[in-house]
Amino acid sequence: MYAQKKGKSKGKAGTSTKTGLDPLSRDKSDRLFFDGIAATLKNNLDGAITAFKACLEINPKNDAAMYELSRIYLEKEDREQALSYIRQATQADPNNKWYQLLLAETYAFNNDYEPAAAAYRQIIDNNPEDIENYFDYAYMLIRAGKYADAIKAYDQLESKVGIIEDIVLQKQQLYIQLGDSPKAIAELEKLVAHNPSETRYYVDLAELYKINKMDDKALATYQRMLAAAPDNAETRLVMANYYRTQGNMTQYFAELKPLSNTLNYP
Repeated sequence: MYAQKKGKSKGKAGTSTKTGLDPLSRDKSDRLFFDGIAATLKNNLDGAITAFKACLEINPKNDAAMYELSRIYLEKEDREQALSYIRQATQADPNNKWYQLLLAETYAFNNDYEPAAAAYRQIIDNNPEDIENYFDYAYMLIRAGKYADAIKAYDQLESKVGIIEDIVLQKQQLYIQLGDSPKAIAELEKLVAHNPSETRYYVDLAELYKINKMDDKALATYQRMLAAAPDNAETRLVMANYYRTQGNMTQYFAELKPLSNTLNYP
């Protein structure tokens, strides 16, 4: 998901009002800042860098200029400079959502996923109802190899939005990565209970049971699927295939028989 939203940090950062400058210096600093913005809009990145750095020479506390410099250096793929400036900006205003978003993006660009996750955690703490950030937070934890923490992030998200297939399936895969088959199975059971008419969930659950050498549970799951959708041709075919793989050809043909008309069997 993170890759799909690259660039989302380009929001309105704002300008610092606590400069401590005399009016003449403040006006000059502001003009340089807006010169930098104008140069950025014209894609004159070198000119923008010059203007923003000149602004900071007059007003070293202008965190908005730091933010803009970081954005430019990230675009120029200068990782060291981008990270340096956005760190300064977040230190000056740690509760600024746009600064934290850019900090997370910059860390991720540097393949530093754990501090990127920490930046998203800060955003979530300050904006707990902004659901989108939970996905990015969990993604960064996964990239950092923090699977158990990622599951906790998804649990927190699930408590807010309810049961969503993508979240449950992601948690199931994470439990498999952690070698926790019972909890992986429990996640798929949760999907089946949530939407018992969706045959895909039964199939996935039965396959997971089979992988874990629990053939009796797999068969019971297929039977539950058949009870939930007795007239579904795909359900019959899945059941037939299961019996075929078990070498039970009698049951295999028995499951195919109701389909003889629709499938043109003799």
